[in-house]
Amino acid sequence: MKRLFCICLAAAAALAMTGCDWFKTTFLGQPSNVEQALLAQAVQVWQDSLAQVAATGALASVDSIQQPVAADSAALRYHVIVGSFKARESADRMLKLLQDEGYTAQMVVFKSGFFGVSVSSHSEVHAAMRALHKILPLAFCPEDAWVYDAHTLWHKAEQ
Repeated sequence: MKRLFCICLAAAAALAMTGCDWFKTTFLGQPSNVEQALLAQAVQVWQDSLAQVAATGALASVDSIQQPVAADSAALRYHVIVGSFKARESADRMLKLLQDEGYTAQMVVFKSGFFGVSVSSHSEVHAAMRALHKILPLAFCPEDAWVYDAHTLWHKAEQ
């Protein structure tokens, strides 16, 4: 019995010392080599996009977020949400306030029953992020404003 225990212990130690994905994922809870490679690739893509934004100075040279509504509103994928309300009346008040200030604001009705108020809509995420950074210091904008990607389909389809 001692001999069998020693053999099993030696086999477990040998597996622990090797790069066996099955042992690492099953017993040690570590990511597999494929998962580590995918994570490294995602981090590299993220770092490349940050370097591209820094190289172009996109965040430093902020354009106006007041833009005309495009003819093809489906192309405006990214929305800068400055308010999310359970009561439609509250969302309507915020929408009217923004429109009176000259913004191309619109309402986004979410499937959860909330009404989001978008201060501007953009076809590219970089433009939406520039707009978000421009409006954050303004008085009407809460510090938890965010960019909504319409491709996530968390909103109800327009009627």
